[in-house]
Amino acid sequence: MTDWSWLLARPTPNTYCLTFVYGMAPAELIRKFGMHSETAEELTPEEASTELVGETRWPWMRIGEFNGWAFAIEDGHTEGLRLGGELSDNTQALVIVYVSEKALGHVAYYVDAELVTSFEPMAAYQRSGADPDRFVDAMREAGLPMEPDQEPDVDPDLAALRAFEVALGIGLPDEAEHGRLLTAEWIPPWLRD
Repeated sequence: MTDWSWLLARPTPNTYCLTFVYGMAPAELIRKFGMHSETAEELTPEEASTELVGETRWPWMRIGEFNGWAFAIEDGHTEGLRLGGELSDNTQALVIVYVSEKALGHVAYYVDAELVTSFEPMAAYQRSGADPDRFVDAMREAGLPMEPDQEPDVDPDLAALRAFEVALGIGLPDEAEHGRLLTAEWIPPWLRD
């Protein structure tokens, strides 16, 4: 099992987005995000925060592969949420957004460009999508609140990560926390060449 706790304990930024795409190579995921793989470098998070924070201060993301899933860890933005359907064309994609401990996050799971299920971890009993109940058993087992008056036994964001780790096999390698991963600066679409 992946130790997800470091994601929730990071001091900054307050927002991150995890995007997982099954069967996609990391270089292809970089391209789908509109970045150039030839400019990506293998960096630690500490190196990225000093080397990639230039005058423009565009956010950056770290990309890798684990258990057959390409993943992107976005710091300070949520482009994966906007691209989730497109990323899942002919495959499946899972997007998990964490805003801060005082705000609601979001989970969206897509298959073949269709939203299958979507919910906020603090209110997992309110789901939408083509098959909103697909992961109910894994969600319940992980401790997500499945009733409006249910107080969660565990952190709902952590429970959402664990539910999909069990259901889909997602995870992050140990180097995701402090090691080197392919890292690229995200450039807004209107500034791309």
